Amino acid sequence: MTKSGITSFIIALLGIINILASNFGFSPLDISESDVTAVVTVAFAIGGLVSTAWHNFNITEAAKAGQELTNSIKAGE
Repeated sequence: MTKSGITSFIIALLGIINILASNFGFSPLDISESDVTAVVTVAFAIGGLVSTAWHNFNITEAAKAGQELTNSIKAGE
């Protein structure tokens, strides 16, 4: 099993433990709704930042020309 598989299994196991505990009246994660909202908002902001940084946005004319050259080389032209 790979590291990502083990990590996914552990996360799923913790989720099941949390569900069972909450069904029996024990709240292992005492989190308010505003805390969840804040975490989700930050996660989306970070995701947007990472997505923006990951994509190749050619802004200047030189960058656009360089991208066209790269595309033509990749296409075998």
